Amino acid sequence: MSEGPGSTSEAEEGLELARWGTRFTSADTEGRYRAWHVEQAVPFNRVGLFLSAALWLGVIAVWVSLGVFLSWVPVIALVVLPVIAWASFTTYRRSLLRWSLPSAMVANSVAGVVCVGLVTSPRAPIEAALGIVLIVNYFGFAILRARPAQAALAVAPYVGLTSLVTVRWMQAGIIDDTNFVIDTNVLANGFVSGLLISVVIDVVSRRSYRQERIIEFQKQTIARERARSEALLKNELGHQVAERSRELGDALARVAAPVSLPLPAPGDRFHTRYRVVRALGQGGMGAVFEVERITDAQHLALKLVTGQVSGAAAARFAREAEIGARVRHANLISIVDVGIAEGGAPFLVMELVRGGSLEERRARFGEIAWGLPIVKQIALGLSALHEAGVIHRDLKPANVLLDGGEASPVAKISDFGVSRFGQLDDVVQTDPDGPTLEASTPRRQDLTGTGVLLGTPLYMAPEALRGGRSLDAAADVFAFGLVAYEVLTGRAPFETPAVLVARAGRALPTPAPIEDASVGVVAREAIVACLSEEPGRRPGARRVCEALGAG
Repeated sequence: MSEGPGSTSEAEEGLELARWGTRFTSADTEGRYRAWHVEQAVPFNRVGLFLSAALWLGVIAVWVSLGVFLSWVPVIALVVLPVIAWASFTTYRRSLLRWSLPSAMVANSVAGVVCVGLVTSPRAPIEAALGIVLIVNYFGFAILRARPAQAALAVAPYVGLTSLVTVRWMQAGIIDDTNFVIDTNVLANGFVSGLLISVVIDVVSRRSYRQERIIEFQKQTIARERARSEALLKNELGHQVAERSRELGDALARVAAPVSLPLPAPGDRFHTRYRVVRALGQGGMGAVFEVERITDAQHLALKLVTGQVSGAAAARFAREAEIGARVRHANLISIVDVGIAEGGAPFLVMELVRGGSLEERRARFGEIAWGLPIVKQIALGLSALHEAGVIHRDLKPANVLLDGGEASPVAKISDFGVSRFGQLDDVVQTDPDGPTLEASTPRRQDLTGTGVLLGTPLYMAPEALRGGRSLDAAADVFAFGLVAYEVLTGRAPFETPAVLVARAGRALPTPAPIEDASVGVVAREAIVACLSEEPGRRPGARRVCEALGAG
């Protein structure tokens, strides 16, 4: 039976150990392990080097107080301690970290050779000679976490030198043959046992690294599968909400009746699934509230329609709910629920955006560093709408909400109430002069507005004079060009709105070019091209994204 994605065999790929577990078979894995091992060895090396420096300073203090080995004090002070200090320094500088283990081993080798020199002094007791060298031996193999080969290269010089010294002692009659054999055997056993300790530590370290990578791989796999499952669930929920929105629109379009419903107060339960947190705004057609979903404590925005529900208003409301539920993108407002409350009031629930609208940030228009990322995000959201077959037909700063804080705001296109999507326009004719309930964000002004010619004159394309059904994706691109031009320059591209110029029978003037060099030439040309009088000369939303470098 084949193993699926995220299986143990897949997680272990490239992590096979060879040579008794002392090396990874993959060269890439071996390289990554060595870099990881250096990081892991840092705390051990710091402690070991500090301990070594403290011991040497203590020895110097004792010698000076006793007046012994004074000739060795300069050697330790000018050679051993500086080498230890350098090795310690490399553990604190990332640019030098790769030298930390070799430096620690050099420090150990230098210290060991000095120890051998000390034990050859006539004043040094022979019994202490091997003990001191063995301590340094185990220090190099076990305390300083070098790889076995590095540790062996560092320890071998002073262990070998000690062996030569024992030969000299035997020849000088300081020790007999029996003690020579014992001392040599002790040195050999000390070196071999220290090396074995280092090998065991290395094998355990490699297995620990291997296990960490397997666990990390499995976590990533679980996260991917979870994200995939959540995406599928959101798509399915979006489809269900969209279908409910269509059904709700059909039902409300046939029943034009007043709705009597007291507005909920903070703390009230709404439709069993939500708790009202606070009111965000209220207009002639209804109100917007911040609510908390009881199942997961997520904060959302509730649009609640009250008053006379006409067929046109019902279609507009259902259209907004269906588009927001069906078309999901990071730069579009998402609808998560729709229904009819007790008393017959239609409602929809959408993501909550706390940063206000782009219209409310007009004081920052002209700040390229702030505005250019927002313009790119609006282009991405508009492109997602067009690729889903949706024409917004009322793109303007008031319908672009900002989330994520002042430093890095996230733009989200909202208010799809007059948008065209699939066959919705064939259900009922939208009333262009009817009130609209604005987007899901805290606002200071009333949440009402009046459409003119199915949109807002300042952001209409010239062809809007021919009626709402003549507005296509090119009209949205024109509106985007107007918004982008204003955000980047701080001024409108035309003194008179384009639709009014067209009504007067005049040709639309060419807007002044965007001169700021921080906006690329291709991007500047694309934005000006969006403002062409002829729809066929305007680029598509996807081409605008590419020109802006968005995505």
